[in-house]
Parts: sequence; C-alpha cells; structure tokens
Amino acid sequence: MTPGLDGARARLAAAAAAVREVRLREEDALAEVRRRAAANSTAAGATALEAAKAIDRSEKAAKPTTAKSTAPPRPEPKSYVLDLGPDED
Repeated sequence: MTPGLDGARARLAAAAAAVREVRLREEDALAEVRRRAAANSTAAGATALEAAKAIDRSEKAAKPTTAKSTAPPRPEPKSYVLDLGPDED
C-alpha cells in the first residue's frame, strides 16, 4: 500500500475511535440524566402521596359543618294536566 493511503486509514480509524468515545460519553450522560429524573420522579411521587395523606387526615379531623339555608322552601310543583282517572278515559 501507499504511505498516503495508510496515513488516511490511520486518521480515519482515529476519528472513528474518537466518535465512539464521544458516543459512549453521551450515552453515559444520558443514562445519568435518566437515573436522576427517575429519582426525582420517585421523590415527587412520595411527596405528593404524603401531601394527599395529610389532606385526608385534616379532612377527617375537621368537623363537618352544615350550612343553614335562609331561603324559603320551594313550593311543590303543580301539574296542569287534568287526570280523569281510568274510568273516564
């Protein structure tokens, strides 16, 4: 082979090795980001669960209050259809 071709192959192999190294570092960084995101998600879920439990406890501890209505009672609905009964149909 020619020295120029051997040199080009060596440079190409070095570039390919550098690309592989960069790709591996990026994959490692992505895996770390995913691991941290999962940990944050788990922590956020635990915090939300604790908050929900605290709300449930406070609702159980609170005495139920009923509001007294000051409005007058509604009148019974009136039917304006004359019912003749079964004998007069």
